[in-house]
Amino acid sequence: MHDLVIENAVLVDGLGGPRRPGGVAVTDGRIAVVGQDLGAARRRVDAQGLVLAPIRTRTRSRSSCVTHTRRSRCRMPGRTCRSCVTRIGFVGTGNMGRPMAENILKAGHQLTVYDTSAEATAPLEQLGARRAKDLAALAREVRVTLTSLPDAPVVEAVLFGSPAAPGLMAGARTGDVIFDLSTVGPDSTRAFAARAVEHGVRLIDAPVSGSVSGARAGTLAIMMGATAETMAPFEPIFRALGHNVFCLGEVGRGNILKLLNNYAALSNQAVLCEVMALADRLGVPRQTVGEVLAKSSGASFILERKLQAMTARDYSPGFFVDLAWKDLGLGRELAAQHGAGTEMGREAWALYARARTAGFGKLDSSGLLRLLEP
Repeated sequence: MHDLVIENAVLVDGLGGPRRPGGVAVTDGRIAVVGQDLGAARRRVDAQGLVLAPIRTRTRSRSSCVTHTRRSRCRMPGRTCRSCVTRIGFVGTGNMGRPMAENILKAGHQLTVYDTSAEATAPLEQLGARRAKDLAALAREVRVTLTSLPDAPVVEAVLFGSPAAPGLMAGARTGDVIFDLSTVGPDSTRAFAARAVEHGVRLIDAPVSGSVSGARAGTLAIMMGATAETMAPFEPIFRALGHNVFCLGEVGRGNILKLLNNYAALSNQAVLCEVMALADRLGVPRQTVGEVLAKSSGASFILERKLQAMTARDYSPGFFVDLAWKDLGLGRELAAQHGAGTEMGREAWALYARARTAGFGKLDSSGLLRLLEP
């Protein structure tokens, strides 16, 4: 009987426990190959996506990767070893992505970045990040990638690419993990995750909330479509982004919670913009309105975050009006699928739509007030 340690016993799709091929007993991360040749056993188990390594005198740490110590790249499928978790890819370094990537660098991780705009990655390169020549090249360098993108079509293009412009899957290896920080519909997330599994890659939705200011401060809320156990090896990465990480159990659940959050927040912001526009017409300063509401039942997170911009009439881009319109639309679609009413959301969505038509789509979402003010 051969005494072996299993370096990884997590399914790529994360939906079950250790695999138990015929002739191989698995207990507590250790395996014993029974009644067959070691080479044959290794071939059988490798075919199931596991990596085996002989034990000599002591058990090897399950947080380290046996092949990583011998080769330049980790080859551990299904999870990422502690050494490799510092090698991170980041795609999409715009208003939200760039400050998140900066915080990952500040936390001591090595970062390889990609954005269609070289200008968007230049500040990160000055901080020590390396720009990949394309998405496939980035995927070949790292085992863990974060994406921060505007909508589902862009997420799909980045993940799967095209013959003319290969995506991350063209360079990914079995066991790689991609966290999508974007806000997309849960059905899109599930479909992308299923396609990623065909490449041996696990895709997890991890949308964030807290706006650009939260991204800069590292105080984002993160809604993870995975269990706490799955997320645990990646905690050092997400600790750099925010301390409120909600592990919601299954793929797609992160985006469900993000859409519910944005449905409430953006509808609240639309009402707040109407209130400020009315105050303008009544001759009441916006600052006064904000101070009173903040100590009254009209207080809200949106008021706290947006009052200064509204008072200064500074609608510099943070979270675009375009994205507010998109997210409310996704929320309404989700509600329609499940027979829920969307009367308030419909009115808020219509206001953001009018703001886009008026040319305010690239303003901060609080720039909706431009549409309503005297």
